[in-house]
Amino acid sequence: AGCANFSGLDTQGQRLDANTLQTGKSLSGVTLSQAAWPTADWWKSLGDPQLDGLIQEAYPSINVPADRLERLQVVG
Repeated sequence: AGCANFSGLDTQGQRLDANTLQTGKSLSGVTLSQAAWPTADWWKSLGDPQLDGLIQEAYPSINVPADRLERLQVVG
């Protein structure tokens, strides 16, 4: 870094206004079906016991915030 010469290197990118982007057309003409959507236990199709164990270990922690929110909504 001490020997590098950065003169002449300028950013050429421009900021885009998110409101000008036409994201609605990005999937035009594509037919979507439920068959293309992965199942809730998609990883089981890989047949990897180690991955099964990791998912099983992590999965309860994924539900903790949702469970807490549900309890708060019932109480409140």
